[in-house]
Amino acid sequence: MVQWKRLCQLHYLWALGCYMLLATVALKLSFRLKCDSDHLGLESRESQSQYCRNILYNFLKLPAKRSINCSGVTRGDQEAVLQAILNNLEVKKKREPFTDTHYLSLTRDCEHFKAERKFIQFPLSKEEVEFPIAYSMVIHEKIENFERLLRAV
Repeated sequence: MVQWKRLCQLHYLWALGCYMLLATVALKLSFRLKCDSDHLGLESRESQSQYCRNILYNFLKLPAKRSINCSGVTRGDQEAVLQAILNNLEVKKKREPFTDTHYLSLTRDCEHFKAERKFIQFPLSKEEVEFPIAYSMVIHEKIENFERLLRAV
């Protein structure tokens, strides 16, 4: 019976050790996988740089909502340009601006809001890292204009 207790204690210690080792490895990896402007080098073949570029490109990927012939527009094809203009006018008429209450409900979860509205969440240059901008604004009206301003910053 005493041997059985000792064996169980060793088993628990061994399981605890494995768990601690796994937690340490996970913590180390989470620190290594943080991305900043140093890891976005286009010529770098390091796995860290490729990982960070993939995160950035997937984050910025915007799905096509309408069918515009982009290559025709860039070539100057009048038919494609006219179709794109008409398409944009049609979409503009359909789009309803967000209301203040809609923005209030969207911004309850800040992380979800930033991801949903496609805000870039890490610095893209050394200057952005070295000179962060701190700001505070009070908004009384035209919240969509504020979002445009925030996106520009």
